[in-house]
Amino acid sequence: MSRDGQNVLLRQQYTGEPRQAAHAFYQARGLYFGLVPDATDPQQQLLEAAVMLGLARPRLPELTETAAHFGLRGVSPDVDRLVLWPDRDRIPQLLARILPVRTQEGIAGVAGLRVRPPAGRTDTLLLARPGHRAHLTVRARRRDLEAAEQWAKDTGLEPLWTTGTPQAEEQAAWKYLADGLPPEERALWSRALRRIALQAAGSSEWAERPPTRQELDGPKPQRIAPRPVGPIGGPARGVIAVTTASGQAGLGCTTAALALANALARTGTRVAFLGAGAENPTGLAYLLRDDLPPTGVLTDVADDLPGGGALRAMTLPSDPVRARELLAEASRTHDTVVLDAGAAFQMRHLVEHADTVLALVRYQPEVWGHTEDTARLLQFLDRMFAAYVEDRTEIEEVEQVDDPAVYVAGERNVDRWWSEYGHGLFDSDDWPRLPDELTAGHLNSWRRDFLTFLDREGRRRHPESWEAATRVWATRNRARNYRGLQPGEDANDVAAYLDAEDIKVVRRLAEPEHVTAWLLRQFDGLAESGPTLVLARVPEDIDQHQLAEVRQGLRARGIPDLVVWPEAEELSELPFIVTGVTSLSDEATAAANHLALAAAKRLAAHKGDTT
Repeated sequence: MSRDGQNVLLRQQYTGEPRQAAHAFYQARGLYFGLVPDATDPQQQLLEAAVMLGLARPRLPELTETAAHFGLRGVSPDVDRLVLWPDRDRIPQLLARILPVRTQEGIAGVAGLRVRPPAGRTDTLLLARPGHRAHLTVRARRRDLEAAEQWAKDTGLEPLWTTGTPQAEEQAAWKYLADGLPPEERALWSRALRRIALQAAGSSEWAERPPTRQELDGPKPQRIAPRPVGPIGGPARGVIAVTTASGQAGLGCTTAALALANALARTGTRVAFLGAGAENPTGLAYLLRDDLPPTGVLTDVADDLPGGGALRAMTLPSDPVRARELLAEASRTHDTVVLDAGAAFQMRHLVEHADTVLALVRYQPEVWGHTEDTARLLQFLDRMFAAYVEDRTEIEEVEQVDDPAVYVAGERNVDRWWSEYGHGLFDSDDWPRLPDELTAGHLNSWRRDFLTFLDREGRRRHPESWEAATRVWATRNRARNYRGLQPGEDANDVAAYLDAEDIKVVRRLAEPEHVTAWLLRQFDGLAESGPTLVLARVPEDIDQHQLAEVRQGLRARGIPDLVVWPEAEELSELPFIVTGVTSLSDEATAAANHLALAAAKRLAAHKGDTT
């Protein structure tokens, strides 16, 4: 048997997955991430640990049969992605053990986990906690999910995964798990799930203790470790252009391009990183400002890269003909060229010479949905009431009338007020002060007028939290004004006014087709090239079920993929500390790897289209 065949077989000994799946991983990844890669993203690691804990320590009635590998016939671990292959005879029971149910003793399964069949697939279920990026894929069908629900009910359990929003007790159970599981144990439980076929001798004891590293080493731990052995087909070759969908600047093209180039180079690829010269103060020339070589001259950016990988940078001249010549030359002498094409005034004219394009688009939270947050809603009411009082006082002084009709809730007027809710946190110094409560007796009636003005739209926008918030807002606002507090100051007093069940944080998602349409409107003609869309500088997690449907909608319109590029301090500092690219945290490294894998996948697809 060839060495490649031995590696595929060895992976199966750890994962138990079908041979075709093991071969597909090795063909695409080689050993640069290890033959059985661990999860590196902290959230992904925690979710996988929670699943493995639920299987090893079930809080459900015992099954009549003990299933090998905890009901799994195998798993397919990839870079921060994991596919579960259930034992076909036990799919309903397995799903009911992973998904949350209410028992007489409390919550069992993974609290808050929800499941949905991805659009366009009939053999796959997507599992994720709403609003979080970590996720799992299960090879099962919708009918298996229906059978799991029936099995749970027949066993005397209440399925919780059928409700859209996780229950308060689920949130509490998840927090208890996350706070009580040390990072080193999370890593071990996650690894145990990713190496499920080992069925270590000590696994029967995992109900009382976590797995040990020795139990999870398997037959040949050195053979599965990361090392510079490339994919069977060799590194993906070609030119990757990183630009913005609309041509606007300020989205972080240079940062994303640098992280992408480094991630590719660390897989043994010879990478040339090209960008605008000294005439552009924000691009590659700024990265190399301390030792800027002449235009058209390559310089090393990172040393000691594994497997013969290389990362060299070169600035391009403003002359488009000469720039194209240097781009072609770099493409001949390197495996991959990453072109920081940037905005319209930078190197975007070279995008047409790229084999694949990554197009950054700004993340707009309100496009994807909004969050009902009782505490935030109370702060919003405080803030807007201060503005209401100032405006109404001025109007009544001018008009010499005491009439709440000056704030008749016309549609445009109400929308203008509510638009402020989407603006997030605010500086208390930016808002007017309320009059002294002892001398301004009219404030109580004005508070009633204010709530009446906003009530209809408030109930529509915040059905989960409006009634509870408005029930206590006037009392709380009055007490805060007595203390001289501004909106936003000492805001952690909500629990003194509301019961725990009334303090809610509920995410309301926009319809995927609306998000898809908005994303497509961000292009200025670049969409025809079929770019991979990169959602730039995302400061929060996006719901994975919503994201999967948006991806499907984009694919139907010629956009092959959508990648989330997070907002992280260390990433935003790369233009200032270029050497930081070699020492990124696990979370930032995971983001860069996802970008690199998406780009390499598109290059491979382009190669297949042209052969």
